[in-house]
Amino acid sequence: MIKLIAVLIIASLGVSAVQTQEELKCGACMAENEVLCVSQSTYYFCFNGEPFGEEKKCLEGLVCSNNEAVCVPPYKISETIKNVCAPVKPELCGKCVQGFQYACVTVNQAARCVNNEIATLIDCKRDQICIADIDIGSVCVPQAAATYLGKEATCNNTLGILATSPAPTPSYLERHKICSRAAETVPGLYVYAYADENCHTALYCERPSVTSTDWKSIYRICSAPKRYFDMVRKYCVADKPELCNKIRYTL
Repeated sequence: MIKLIAVLIIASLGVSAVQTQEELKCGACMAENEVLCVSQSTYYFCFNGEPFGEEKKCLEGLVCSNNEAVCVPPYKISETIKNVCAPVKPELCGKCVQGFQYACVTVNQAARCVNNEIATLIDCKRDQICIADIDIGSVCVPQAAATYLGKEATCNNTLGILATSPAPTPSYLERHKICSRAAETVPGLYVYAYADENCHTALYCERPSVTSTDWKSIYRICSAPKRYFDMVRKYCVADKPELCNKIRYTL
């Protein structure tokens, strides 16, 4: 029953997309050998891009791969034969990687990547953890499914990705305050505002009219090596902007 639930969870999150050589991911049916690797040592056969049948287990010492033999010894892993469910490399935490739309920044926070830079943070649901190297429709994975797949969170931190301790993610009311205060000096439909005193985070604020207090905001966090948000350029930069010292941050 546990296995069936896990398979249903995987299917519901979108494993139906068959992966190409460049897109091989743990938890997805592969076109090359029509197999879905569940972990480094377990897998399912696929048909029309969907897993079916009973879970299979590799012999001890072998790993699940995209090879026709499915389970291969580690020494055969190469540029073309992949250990599909290899453990996450620590450097994936807080980093946007070419070809990935999302990155993991904390145990239960993801980030949207634009041009290989972190654009905004996304909170996973309470029972989910962030796994960067898994393709089941979302990097936010239910803990039960992650445990079954033998996967762990990409990041082991809960405080954020900044070198210094970042300010907590502002609540809806705090965002409203920040946006309203920023609009006092820069009135308009759109305004940017720093969300912490060190200028590592910022808010993009938008409202339907100049008299409205109905703010919609997008929270952005800047990570190393571009750790500061530049209000003029509207993106993250490596050097602390002059405006950072001139704009007072208060809640």
